[in-house]
Amino acid sequence: MPSHHRRLIHRHAERILSQIPRDLAPGEARFYSFYSPSLIGGVHTVSVSQDISAPPEPYNPDRSRRTTKLDELSQSFIVVAPKFTLPPNAVDSVFPGPGTSAEHTVLPHIVLKDPHLPWMRSPTHIPAGEDDNNTRSQTTWLALLIFSVEELQIPPETIQSVLRQVPPDVKREQSETFALRMRAQDTAKLQDVVNTTGFSAQLNARDATEPTEVILLPGQLFSSLFVDPGTDKTKLNTAGYKYMAHVRQVATDGMAQAGSETDEAMFSVVVSRRTGPIDAEHSSMMIAHLVSLDWDGGDGKESQVRLPIPNDARVAMTSLYSWTYTCLPSLNQSSPLDLLTNLGEHLTVLRAGEVAAPSSQNHDLANANDDEALSAMIAKRQADGYALARCRTVTGEVTASIIRGPLVPNQVARPLREKFVMQSNFGSDLAIFDQDFGLLDQTYSTAWQLGKTLAMADDAFCAALARLRAGGHERGLERAKQEVHVLMGQDGYLRRQKAADGMVDLVRGLNALNTRLHAHGRAATAVVENRWSGDESAKAAMMSEIDLLSQNSPHLASRLGAHTDEAVLGFAMAEAGEDGNEVLYNEYNVATNPDYAYVYSWVLDKAHLANIPAHYLLPDRAFLPQETLRFFYVDANWTDALIDGALSLANHWGATPDKDSPRTAIKKAINERLRTPDDALGGWHVPMPRFGFLMRSQLLVQFPDLAVDVKFSATRTRPVSSEGVGVSPPANTPARQPILVQKRIAPDTMYCLFDAEPPDLRRITFTMPPHQQCFTVGQTLNKSTLSVIFKKLYTTDQRPPDHQPGQNLGRVDFPNDGKTPVFDWQSRTLDPAAFSTYLVARLGRNRESEFSDTMPTSAVSGLQLNNPILQLDVGDVSAQTSGSASPVFQLSTPTADAPAAPPVRARTPLRVASSATRHPGRQRPASPPRDAELLARHRREHPQAALRAPPGFGADTFDRPRYSVGVYAVSSRDRRFIPSDSPVPYVDLVVSIRWFGERPQSYLLPLTRMLVGIPYGDMPPDVDKNPNAKIPLLARTADPPVPAMLRNQRLNVLKRWGSKDEKELKGHVVFELVPRTQPGVQLSMIRDASFRLPRAQITSYAGTRPRFAQVKLFYEFLEMRGKPKVADFSDRAEVQIRAGVDG
Repeated sequence: MPSHHRRLIHRHAERILSQIPRDLAPGEARFYSFYSPSLIGGVHTVSVSQDISAPPEPYNPDRSRRTTKLDELSQSFIVVAPKFTLPPNAVDSVFPGPGTSAEHTVLPHIVLKDPHLPWMRSPTHIPAGEDDNNTRSQTTWLALLIFSVEELQIPPETIQSVLRQVPPDVKREQSETFALRMRAQDTAKLQDVVNTTGFSAQLNARDATEPTEVILLPGQLFSSLFVDPGTDKTKLNTAGYKYMAHVRQVATDGMAQAGSETDEAMFSVVVSRRTGPIDAEHSSMMIAHLVSLDWDGGDGKESQVRLPIPNDARVAMTSLYSWTYTCLPSLNQSSPLDLLTNLGEHLTVLRAGEVAAPSSQNHDLANANDDEALSAMIAKRQADGYALARCRTVTGEVTASIIRGPLVPNQVARPLREKFVMQSNFGSDLAIFDQDFGLLDQTYSTAWQLGKTLAMADDAFCAALARLRAGGHERGLERAKQEVHVLMGQDGYLRRQKAADGMVDLVRGLNALNTRLHAHGRAATAVVENRWSGDESAKAAMMSEIDLLSQNSPHLASRLGAHTDEAVLGFAMAEAGEDGNEVLYNEYNVATNPDYAYVYSWVLDKAHLANIPAHYLLPDRAFLPQETLRFFYVDANWTDALIDGALSLANHWGATPDKDSPRTAIKKAINERLRTPDDALGGWHVPMPRFGFLMRSQLLVQFPDLAVDVKFSATRTRPVSSEGVGVSPPANTPARQPILVQKRIAPDTMYCLFDAEPPDLRRITFTMPPHQQCFTVGQTLNKSTLSVIFKKLYTTDQRPPDHQPGQNLGRVDFPNDGKTPVFDWQSRTLDPAAFSTYLVARLGRNRESEFSDTMPTSAVSGLQLNNPILQLDVGDVSAQTSGSASPVFQLSTPTADAPAAPPVRARTPLRVASSATRHPGRQRPASPPRDAELLARHRREHPQAALRAPPGFGADTFDRPRYSVGVYAVSSRDRRFIPSDSPVPYVDLVVSIRWFGERPQSYLLPLTRMLVGIPYGDMPPDVDKNPNAKIPLLARTADPPVPAMLRNQRLNVLKRWGSKDEKELKGHVVFELVPRTQPGVQLSMIRDASFRLPRAQITSYAGTRPRFAQVKLFYEFLEMRGKPKVADFSDRAEVQIRAGVDG
């Protein structure tokens, strides 16, 4: 049951198990000059014609071949693409961020989540043939421009004149970014402007009512932005903007937002060519607008823009996104470098204020006066991470207490004191009275109450925990009774199935027992102890009479815990693997008990601080001031108390915490998993949080994906188990997940958890994210000179022996003499085409073996304009902390009592009442021998069905189960085929599994699994010439998420890959449909087993004929001997694949 909170751990484990290599290693990035879709937005026409040629008629060689030509047919269609506004959540980040500040040399940029978006449409006014057959660069239809307030602000009377034909419900005022808001259809009604919005009533009818924004640019500014200075100034040219947009594929390791779903992500980046005011003495507000360069309506009409444009005229442009920021003067003191430097200079551990723990030499509390002693105590508590809190006693008084959360500045002893057990029935007994301070330390009592509250708020967890507790207690009690009676040599114990014929005697005995209890003054229950009673003498008197009837007898109670532990540990096992060996459930195999699987995942989530309110993590706001980095240890006692409070629910048997055997058994089963290395995942222990940091900085606002990289000692990188050495991670994947949890709890606050602490944790490095780093026009820019330091870029994988990071080709100064083509000082704009051409020539000068490219591209320009990567390297984490490596995390459990000696056989049998004696005419069967009754460890017990033996699996009888199987695309109108080579890279599929016939028939054996195999791989070569070739349905690189059941919630669906040993399922993605009830479910309960497979990558096929992939369905039943076996019969379906069809 994967958890979203621990998604980093699950993702790493799934990659280890699947052995699918990554394209990029952590910290790597790949640049693309463009990433255009298969079809751009707008009108497209498909034309079809056919020539048919047939041989001459038989027996008539004089006749020539017959030729028939069909008339050409054409069909036009519209590819929908955004034009007037961006799709929701299309923007990943912008720099500078809204409301932040930046230097005047910064070129603002916007990062889009869709890598295709800047090339979804064709721009207007590019030279003929500019992008035809050009595989190195394509012109974007989006441009990011920045303006000052004076350039966009227009008087109210001008607004009234421009909007006089627009409906009155449109506001006659500019927005905070100085744009006019209206509907897309209203843009065609603007008056007294040069309109470039390009709305077409026919082609854009779908977007007619979409909201959009329009900015009005001065004519002179518009001409300077969209006229190529090196060409005819009477013609518009937008081709230069191709160098200001590119695509980045980045490894998202250590990134809070981009790394939340996958290890890799692709982003498109659009960079502005304008800078802020040059040599300004004061800060100024700048407005950034992402404008459209698609100025035509797409209906064949040319754009209305004609040059020259009068200087007093206004040009209307569509703005798809906008924000504001502050441009600083030349002297800037809050750059990203300064923010990182400040963090590095003010890092320490998590505590309130800059205090230090007092030493015994400086503060002798016994000899100091009251004020000094009190100050010393307060300083010591603050150094330990405590804060004052308001609390209310059980009698209602309000008082003060001290408290701290799970994040502490120093290591905490584990356990807190010798023989201390973090197990309670009500939590208040976990409070610790501080004798020196005179206040209660409610750290662990509040943690216990929080755990109970979180558990009560989760209905599914409460239900699963109650069923798990009941199942463990029932089996444990049954086995404890069995052991006691076997040791006595008596036949006083019967299994439930064999006691049915004694129900009459049992009822009579219970009625008489009620009478005897009244005689003792106990009118409550006969078996279960009243947990609130303190009458020990009455207990002893009753126990002497009903010793072998109560679970509280010393003979049963001393054995109940061990048998409950064994029963719950059996629930913690997974289904046996291919080798037949049972292993512990680890969230990546199939659990034998779904309730334990849910409880186990829930407990691990809480151990990783999932859904813990922020005021528990930070009890005092002084713990984390602005622009600080704080390290902390994770208090294992706090998480232990939290989990114990959650597991205390559904306690129906334990009057005291040490008597709650089901809770203890659940903890022991989880402990067994935590201390057992997992060989399938490389031989490591379950990663548990021990150390971490909290960061609060404006850097997280400007760079939401600030990357975190962690380095560990050599001992931490070696597997714990030698059996896991043979499991090697795939390419570009670390052996262990370095970061367990990375989460932002506020826009400027983030925390990370690690499973290692100093000295095993050596180094933490913070790096600007590759897709959110800022761009600058150069190192310095003033009214006379632009200075640029050109970086060393390479077109080869090899680096010279003397290569060093940060090397450059030297500095070049471009003077403002009117002859420099790369920058225009008057409009503060960079000439992208001239700059890119100069850049390629400079990189290749005397470096032909290192840089051989001669064509300018946006990827090379983006690398040059990219600001140098900044890093904060915390080299010695142990210098900020104190402590040693902690042992494996274990939940605390009470010590088990030694089993009491078996009761001595009484000379006369125990009697409850005369009516409870055996019936003289009914003989009770003898108790089974001990060796036949004691259950093997971890073995599951299946009920034996009293039915005749079934026919052999090989017999294809008329009553064997039959299901119809089908696969179709959700978005396809025609369900007879699956489209291949669709413009959409991923397709949602529905795997339909329905009973063949009117209603399901009953079958003798219970169903334990359904196995659905879908072939994957590359399409065989020359598939059209080989009719017997095996056709895959999914692509070789397909890795769809876990599917979801559609209607039948009796089944869970799991995903895996077919192994080499599975003859029928080799080369298939296997989906296992497992019943929620164990050991199986009757077929009459399964009418429909259909499920939805999201984001399936269909195999690429460009052939001319439809091909058919075979989907297989196998069944697994529980045999009479209690072992599951796959049936010899199966059902199959042929799924048709067509090329070039968009469903």
